[in-house]
Amino acid sequence: MFDGTVDRNSEITLKSFLETKDPLCFTEIGTGMMPIQAIVDAADKCPNFEYLLLEQDHTQLDELDSVKRSRDEFDRYAGISWQ
Repeated sequence: MFDGTVDRNSEITLKSFLETKDPLCFTEIGTGMMPIQAIVDAADKCPNFEYLLLEQDHTQLDELDSVKRSRDEFDRYAGISWQ
């Protein structure tokens, strides 16, 4: 998102984020490039792990549709239960 836009050695502030954010750089869980299963597996190895938070900064979908899509994809991963 910030490659070539913000100096990699400088702090990304809310101001710089809001000035450079591009909604096309955000997507729902399971539709992007992040290794979700590896993240879940790593969190599960933490000795006091109780919660894994799902956050969606921006979306091109209706917000509730975005949350549903991410939650549905998260449900595919073993050991995830919704509170």
